[in-house]
Amino acid sequence: MPKSNWLCNKTIDHNMGRSAYTMPSNVYAALCTVAPSKSSTGSTITEATYTGYARVKVNAADLNAASGGSMTNSADITWPEVQAGTSTVVAVAFCDASSAGNMLYYDSDVGSVAVSTTQTPPVIRSGSLTVTED
Repeated sequence: MPKSNWLCNKTIDHNMGRSAYTMPSNVYAALCTVAPSKSSTGSTITEATYTGYARVKVNAADLNAASGGSMTNSADITWPEVQAGTSTVVAVAFCDASSAGNMLYYDSDVGSVAVSTTQTPPVIRSGSLTVTED
């Protein structure tokens, strides 16, 4: 899963002793209808617009400890039910704020998933999210 330019810069500065990186107090998962790029931010990603949509807080307790350069989720990540409208999700982004903020990681390898009142709620099942560093 690629990380944003913003997070790359913070990691390099921190690891090379230039400036400390303060981890986010919360991480939120966003459903994207346009694939993000490394230069995307939490303000520039294009998110789902169905009625009821909101970014979902990902609790640290719902993630397994990193090992071997990767981390997986130990619990489902579930977005609010679709109350009306539809969105076609092509990516997931992880940000440090419930709106706007900085994008940390993103995954554009989710295919194209239409969500509507008959395909609800959007969910990433336990163990199917993998965050990697290389």
